[in-house]
Amino acid sequence: MQYKSFLFLAIVIFLTSITSGMLYIENSTLVIDKFYGQNKILQITLSNIGPQDFTNISFKDNDYIIMTEIPLLHPGQSTTFNATIISDVNYIGEVRLEGYIYREVGVSPKTYNISVDDNDGISECYISIIIGDSINWSNYYSYSFMKMVGSHSLGWPDNVIPKGEDAQYNFIYPEIFSYHFLQGGFGCIPTTGSECIVEVNDDEDYIIDRNLSAILNLDLTVVYPETNIIVNTPIISYTLPLDSNGNLLSTGGMLTIQNTGNEIVRNAYLSGDFFSFNPNSFDIAVNEVVPVSYTILPGVTYTNQTNQTYTRIINISGNFNTFSQDISVFIPYQNIPEGGISGGLTFFEMIKQFCELNPTDEWCIGRTTVITQNVSDLEFNYTMTLGQMNSLFEFMFVEADAREEFENFMKEILSDYDERLNTTSLSVQNIQGNISGVNEGQKSLNNNLAIFFIFLITVIFGVGFYVYIDYIKRTKKYNLAFGKFLKK
Repeated sequence: MQYKSFLFLAIVIFLTSITSGMLYIENSTLVIDKFYGQNKILQITLSNIGPQDFTNISFKDNDYIIMTEIPLLHPGQSTTFNATIISDVNYIGEVRLEGYIYREVGVSPKTYNISVDDNDGISECYISIIIGDSINWSNYYSYSFMKMVGSHSLGWPDNVIPKGEDAQYNFIYPEIFSYHFLQGGFGCIPTTGSECIVEVNDDEDYIIDRNLSAILNLDLTVVYPETNIIVNTPIISYTLPLDSNGNLLSTGGMLTIQNTGNEIVRNAYLSGDFFSFNPNSFDIAVNEVVPVSYTILPGVTYTNQTNQTYTRIINISGNFNTFSQDISVFIPYQNIPEGGISGGLTFFEMIKQFCELNPTDEWCIGRTTVITQNVSDLEFNYTMTLGQMNSLFEFMFVEADAREEFENFMKEILSDYDERLNTTSLSVQNIQGNISGVNEGQKSLNNNLAIFFIFLITVIFGVGFYVYIDYIKRTKKYNLAFGKFLKK
């Protein structure tokens, strides 16, 4: 009996941990194929594994699945209900099943910590709190500062959190506060175009706490009724032209797609290496003929890739049998400098050339336009997607951070060298002092030696002179008064 109680408690704890809340859906991952225009009904079992009642439970804020609202679900209670898939577009993502709980008065204010760093971004992008609670944001990001852009100002200087510092705000009234962080004015965290949410709830009302919601992971594929197409490709062999300077130019052609079936063609998609298509990913009504232009722009990078014929395949897929057509592309000889692209054309020149030939292509008409200059000082426009722009900014920040780390590393090395140089200078000074002392000692020694030798010579000379005088006295008489010798 104790074993069963322990097992039940372990299961409840496990379910709570994997569902991030107190509502739990059995088989929470659904992979569904649904025919276009036909709703699909499925059964879902929901359990309340929390300590409080949930009321008015339903799928909120989505265009994919609907259900009849569940009025009340007590703690420990389960129910099985029908849900209807209504979407006619493919979808892979989360859908939340949420209910209201009663928040009682008297809950003690809490402080929640949210960190921002290089690896994980924002540690908690959605958080549900009640009035009186505070959020403390910590900037562990390697960039110098993070600027918050939110629903309103939080009162910090310029809404900036310097590197390695914290900033706190106390929420005192119910609101939905959305925000993201900027790095040096560019890019944003968590990701471009997305927002993080602080949901501030009243402390004495029925509220939805998303942390207690059940999550349904939905993988929806819409199956369209099959139809038939006829594709006409008048030209299947091309030779890339050269300009007056011998540079390779792009070329293009046209094909037509006719819907010969009894159903609408859905999302006809054209693909192929070397090719860009306009339009692409479109519908075709029954018996309608749609012309599609395409541009051939190989973008070869080496001389040995020229003077060759390539066979490339155009594929057309959709709710019909996939169509494939071989296209022959001859690239004339061109001497491409090392590091060049397509006969010396720069990347931006290629984009300019491509967009002049395809002004309506999705690459050339996006929302983000960048002005740049080529080697000829001619301005032109080209388009980058938000993802490309974010990647560019991310690269810039990584490079800036790497440069900053390198500069700090060099400063440390120079500082170390400076300390070593100072130490060496002091050592040299000490050595010079010691040498000077040795020189003075040597001079003193030399003087002493000179005096000693003088004294020694004097003694030797004196002794010799004494011996000589004694010898004279013994052999001769010497008159000291007159300095004369007297003979014996």
